[in-house]
Amino acid sequence: MLGAYAISKAADMQLARNLACEYGKHNVRVNCIAPGLIKTDFAKALWDNPETLKASTARSAAAADRHPPTRSPAPPSS
Repeated sequence: MLGAYAISKAADMQLARNLACEYGKHNVRVNCIAPGLIKTDFAKALWDNPETLKASTARSAAAADRHPPTRSPAPPSS
């Protein structure tokens, strides 16, 4: 079950990255809401193990440090 969840979450993140790269040059900003690990029964296998929890927290922090592609300057107003 967790594998399918992880794959679908990764697909959402990559879709947002691809759209940002494609449409950023047209001054379109793309956002994606992707919460980190939430302590639910479904995710207990992840947060119940201290090593897994530490790795998940480190990945979340690394993702937060990345910046989206640079947007092109706004066109002059007419």
